[in-house]
Amino acid sequence: MPEPSSSGQRHKYSPCDWHRSKSGGALAVNLLLPLQPASAHGREKWPGKQRSATTFPTASIFRHRYIKPMKSCLLTASSTLLVCASAAAQTDISSQLLTLSGPVQDGGVYDLAAQTWSQGLSSAAGASDVLYNNTCAAFGFLSLDSGEVVIDSGRLPSTTSPTNTFSQPGSADQYDLGLIELAYCTSEPSLDIRLNLFECYAPCSDASALVPDYSFDIQGAPGSLSGTPEAFSIRVDLGNLGSLPNILADSDGVYDGNTALDQFGWSFEITSTLSGGPSGPLVAGDPFGLLGGGGGMGCGWGAGTGIGTDDVLEIDTAGAMLGCNFFGGYFSGGEYASLYLKLAGADTAPPSTGTKFCFGNGLSTACPCGNNNDSSQAAGASGCANGSFHGGAELDVSGSASLVSDDATLNAAGLVPGQPGLFFQGNNAVNAGTGNSFGDGLRCAGGSVVRLGVRVANPAGEASTMGISLGATGQASAGDTRRYQLWYRDPNGSPCGNLFNLTNGLEVVWQP
Repeated sequence: MPEPSSSGQRHKYSPCDWHRSKSGGALAVNLLLPLQPASAHGREKWPGKQRSATTFPTASIFRHRYIKPMKSCLLTASSTLLVCASAAAQTDISSQLLTLSGPVQDGGVYDLAAQTWSQGLSSAAGASDVLYNNTCAAFGFLSLDSGEVVIDSGRLPSTTSPTNTFSQPGSADQYDLGLIELAYCTSEPSLDIRLNLFECYAPCSDASALVPDYSFDIQGAPGSLSGTPEAFSIRVDLGNLGSLPNILADSDGVYDGNTALDQFGWSFEITSTLSGGPSGPLVAGDPFGLLGGGGGMGCGWGAGTGIGTDDVLEIDTAGAMLGCNFFGGYFSGGEYASLYLKLAGADTAPPSTGTKFCFGNGLSTACPCGNNNDSSQAAGASGCANGSFHGGAELDVSGSASLVSDDATLNAAGLVPGQPGLFFQGNNAVNAGTGNSFGDGLRCAGGSVVRLGVRVANPAGEASTMGISLGATGQASAGDTRRYQLWYRDPNGSPCGNLFNLTNGLEVVWQP
């Protein structure tokens, strides 16, 4: 799998930003700590009008990583439309919906890594569980003009997703994607197709302003040899990639109960030249069995109609949004405005960003005055007991260790409320990682110390480095191992009378 790309088109604003800030504001408090200072450093058909394709990076697959400080999907007036919502803001494009004239044929399997076609799946893709299924009642296809991109939405449920008519809980909070199944109809002898995935996308929220999280180029998809439109379903096998694409459930791993915050988006674009005959993706979904004169399959959400998919489709061209569209309204007798897509994969646990070390639980270096923590905080994986918390203060990290993503955040808990502390970085793990006595705690990180920033603990005794770029401030490079710790004041009830203490240590190996 090619390395994640950061050289493609930059997003104009982040599609889904979030944070859970645990700290109060940053204050310029002089702790008088003897550390070394940091080094300086209405959509209409436009007959005959030529349109250029939307510009996206051209790698077969890439992962664009972005900072997620505050969760907020892009919203527009139409971004929360459901199947029962008003169609006032939508354009009826029923004239572009063409009926299938024959069965949907098996177009085979495309190995994305090898860029070859076959009938067999790799073991990684073949063993995948279905994550999203919108393949029910495919009666027609959306005919696209050259350069047009159509964008649909859906939802991958997290473990916090509710159980009701429209939803069900997921088995994990993020998934490795091993297989993509899509379908189309074309009069061309073959097609090149680009499929983009957006981890967070609100329906009709202008995907032209976003950079996709993953982009897949499918070359030489089968077509019609007679020039008469024929329909195909194809499977894109991701199992032979060096690592599988990873998607957060409900956009950020947590169900919010808001259509605009929980959905993912995907786009379908034909990148090969079209000769003028109709080509485009199959339309699918029939949650209440209203299609085919009431004789539709009635595939409920999660059983053939994709969870979270809405009765709207966005169409873009030339890097701009043309409009929000439907087929006259599902409850008014129109086709459901959603596209054929199946995603399969496997549950994944979040990758570890850092490793905690140097604990004040008495199992290695004892705390200075016998103030070992009582294991009530992080099961003892924390610092020495302080005047407010017998469990000591814990330091952990959220986000990733990627310097490109730049989203790693140090989080501390069990601090003395209202008191300042200094987050700092060191090159070394002191005393082989067990620490030395220092104040009321253990000094765990040392060597070429860099001050990262002062934070004041909130009333719950929490603080974080939110807003500080750890990699840039600490001048880290890919492959560097850095150790982190928080040094904080404890003026009231200091167990050893030294009036300050420290968290456990944390080690991070920085990645590109």
